Amino acid sequence: MIEVPHRKYQVGRWQVDCARMTISSAEKTEQLSAKVFEILKLFIISKEHIVSKDKAIEVIWLGNEGVGKTGFTNAVWQLRKAFTDLGAEPDEVFATIQKVGYQMLADIEGIEENSVNNEFVSRYSKAAKYGAVAVIIVVLVAILIRFMSPTIQVEKVTQHATHITNYEGIEKQPNISPDGAFMAFQWRPLGKTQQIYIKNLQNSEAPLRKLTTEGNREISPVWSPTGTEIAYQKILENKECVISIYSLISNENRTVVNGCKAASNTNPLAWSKDGKTLVYNKVLDNRVAIFSYDLASNSEKQVSFPKENHQDLSVTFVENDEKLVIVRSYIESSELVVISDYKQQNVSENSFLQLEARMLSIAWDERNKKLFVIKPENGLYVLVSIDLQNNQQQLIDETATPGTLAVNNKTHELFFTRHYSKEHVEELAIDSGKLIRRVASSSRDLYGHYVSSDNSILFVSNRSGNWEVWQRNQYVSTQRTDNIGTVSIPAVSNNGSWFAMRVDPTGEKQPYLYISKIDGSEVIKEDNLGMPIQNPSWSVDEQSLYFSGFKDGKWGIFKYHMSTQKVEQITHSGEVFAQEGNDGDLYVSRFDLNGIWKFELKSNTFTQITKDFRSKDFASFYVKEDHLYFLKRTETQDLLMKVNKDQSVEVVLQFDVLSIRPYQGISSGADGSVIITRHGVLDADIYSLPL
Repeated sequence: MIEVPHRKYQVGRWQVDCARMTISSAEKTEQLSAKVFEILKLFIISKEHIVSKDKAIEVIWLGNEGVGKTGFTNAVWQLRKAFTDLGAEPDEVFATIQKVGYQMLADIEGIEENSVNNEFVSRYSKAAKYGAVAVIIVVLVAILIRFMSPTIQVEKVTQHATHITNYEGIEKQPNISPDGAFMAFQWRPLGKTQQIYIKNLQNSEAPLRKLTTEGNREISPVWSPTGTEIAYQKILENKECVISIYSLISNENRTVVNGCKAASNTNPLAWSKDGKTLVYNKVLDNRVAIFSYDLASNSEKQVSFPKENHQDLSVTFVENDEKLVIVRSYIESSELVVISDYKQQNVSENSFLQLEARMLSIAWDERNKKLFVIKPENGLYVLVSIDLQNNQQQLIDETATPGTLAVNNKTHELFFTRHYSKEHVEELAIDSGKLIRRVASSSRDLYGHYVSSDNSILFVSNRSGNWEVWQRNQYVSTQRTDNIGTVSIPAVSNNGSWFAMRVDPTGEKQPYLYISKIDGSEVIKEDNLGMPIQNPSWSVDEQSLYFSGFKDGKWGIFKYHMSTQKVEQITHSGEVFAQEGNDGDLYVSRFDLNGIWKFELKSNTFTQITKDFRSKDFASFYVKEDHLYFLKRTETQDLLMKVNKDQSVEVVLQFDVLSIRPYQGISSGADGSVIITRHGVLDADIYSLPL
């Protein structure tokens, strides 16, 4: 980490705060990610404030040229965008020096502070020197956490987070050894496969230890109670998920379970304190359940029993391993479930918290008898603690992105992941990849859709503090919804007159179909469909909407007729998204299955078009001029693919791996273009909070 002599700097018309990693104008403040702020500090201390690409790679990326080239360009773009959002002219702060790098043009002067602040700077610099930077987070004004249960009370507690990791790429899924001295975590350096590493928490100078050298994708590590083994999920070349146990003494690796479910930002695996039992999620035909594995007898048993299309993804032991708590997800809702008798033949489940949103990671604090949960709330993810005896809650932290949790029972700290995510929307020419236009701000701008009536882009953003729908014309962005509830991804009709989406209204239980003129002059609120709905799309003639609905125990595609307001069921075999082709047939994706299928209405038959499509990208495809375009992901690249009329498949555009947002990361643009949601920064670090 780069040391600078001052805590604050005056940079032209703006003030830079090195402790809080912010740039401020008189009216506004921009928060930077850790890696981008390191680049800013390098500009501040460099001679004539010139930074070459080679120097940045050497200092910031420690000589990793493959990662550093892209990282440096991206970081300078982030800095330019931050200053522009604070009122800078395009070339006021930075100049490009051909074949060298960039120069910071603004006048830079260190700000002298009083002795109290200088003492703080001294402590901060010392902490930075030893790799344990204390990042001060001021928890925002307490918000009222909305839950389904009226008995739950929420309090606010302010904590200070400590930066634990700061590597290039994504570090997450922390898990702490029983003696509190080591942290196992998964790390994905840019352009590489994510694998398990071990960090010494008591010696910051000690090198990381890589768990295995197999080369498989490794995630979700969990320590044994003896501290001599680590269980983790491993993804094989055939995409099968298995659970392996690695001995830190003998360096031997053995597989104990197959068929597990790999899911981001969850806790899919736990190890009992007596060392006898593993609990984990496992994929069944049409659901994901929790199983236990007896390490002595090598036998497994199902211990949770979700309904069809429900998924039990996260699990933890609580109350001295006498009970389990699981997160059960269904569509966009979730609940916390306690299993008190998981060791018995017949188990019972007790649901104690339901939300019309997806909870993610959980962790148990044995000393304080509290459960920690990460869940979405008002456009952010919040970390709360729950007392299982009285359901009282405390708001611990707010963040713009989700993460995973772990408790250090020796040092009484909570470890969590914080992602640095600044997505933006781009329209690209398909034939060349040339940038046509970009929708970007200091907030998160996602899921752009082309509006043909005025050549604009409709997108989702949290610019106002909540997730709302916005429209970007040539120079101006206009907010199109305002506090109607939690909005989903909008679908735009072909002529650009209408958009439609699912809305989860604040304070109401039942989501509804929201249909609106682009300018908001006419709104239809369809809340009498009789089923949970999601992922609407328009028919080619714009007279109907398709959506995915859940009826009679199965997902399927339904058709809503605008003129009659009647609904008819089209498919009923797990379909979650549909796009109509020019011939009237549907292209569909399915719940938890990789691939895209064509459904012919006349014959009522399915034909699989491709297997190279992730179920997590369920809406990342579209039909244009009788061609199917879809997003394919490999270990090294994101690819825009095109299926021709003769069913041949070709690569159209290539992108950096995981640079495109999941779910509906691509959509059709104007003729000859595609709209993508791109990650501006793909980075995540691990932090800790005192308990």
